[in-house]
Amino acid sequence: GLPAENSSDPTPHNPMKLTLSLLSLAYAAAGSSCSQFTTLATGEQEIAADTGLPADIESASNTRVDMNFIEANGMIEKMHFRSKSKGIASEVQKVHIHCGIAGQNGALLLEAYSSATGGPLPLQKGRITDGYIYSENLAGAECNGTIINSLSALMEVMKADYTYINIHTADYPSGENRGQIDEHDDFNYLSFAVPREEVDSPSLDRNNYPNSFTRGDFDFDAGLTRIKIGTVSRQIQTATTKIHIHCGPKGVNGRLALGIYTPGPLTPSVKQNGNVRTKGFLTNDDLGAITAGDNQWCKTEVGFPIVNMASLKKAMDMSLVYLNIHTEAHDLGENRGQISEC
Repeated sequence: GLPAENSSDPTPHNPMKLTLSLLSLAYAAAGSSCSQFTTLATGEQEIAADTGLPADIESASNTRVDMNFIEANGMIEKMHFRSKSKGIASEVQKVHIHCGIAGQNGALLLEAYSSATGGPLPLQKGRITDGYIYSENLAGAECNGTIINSLSALMEVMKADYTYINIHTADYPSGENRGQIDEHDDFNYLSFAVPREEVDSPSLDRNNYPNSFTRGDFDFDAGLTRIKIGTVSRQIQTATTKIHIHCGPKGVNGRLALGIYTPGPLTPSVKQNGNVRTKGFLTNDDLGAITAGDNQWCKTEVGFPIVNMASLKKAMDMSLVYLNIHTEAHDLGENRGQISEC
């Protein structure tokens, strides 16, 4: 889950829990319900407008945003919006919702706050917005083929993973904190890789597959700055030569998306029982070493470029990347498995 509020903050609370508890009391009689969305926006997710590659944001700041759509009598009446920034050194100038999948920039859908025009929400303590958004506050721009002129249309593109928060500051006018808006706090993914899932690995005998298999666990941090990876291979008879994440749906081979080992910083260790394990963290820098500045990397295989951890997570959401274990006996791959949500 996402990190808890700092207990030293003068206004500590869990905004999601507080919002839900208040709404359940205030709207129960009217038959209302609430749909929740959230993100933790960071500099690691920012995309430069001129290159389409990860922006150079030298800031450890982040912004937590919670959005709750409030329904009454079958219609979305309003959206409760709360953002809270930490560690931003300069003035917060704009708090926006934009159209765009992970790794791509897009049109402005909502200006929740602007230092120039005010916006529907005030900025409190220089770092917090908190209040209600209505359909008339939307910019009316197009997103994913739909004009977003109502809160119900906004919620639909949020569900489709087509929206992100952008926090613009005096130090970073194009954006200091960005985060894809998610309906769930789901950052954990899994793969069970086996020989029969391999595609075009000539050394594998289709009539006599090895008994080996590999489990892979992949956990993103809430800010999408790094991924914790653990793999365990069992009954592999020869040395592991490479451990990779590749772009591609099931049954299709694709290019390397992220190197875990050769290339990659994690070295396998062989345990007494013969199991082969890797464990450690990879960051956007490790992914960047593979993509080598190509802002369309993996677009052919998955339909959108993989340029940072946010876009890698989206590919895992759609099961469009796979784990591949290469061995001395099977250089093109012995164990393969799509990576998907747990």
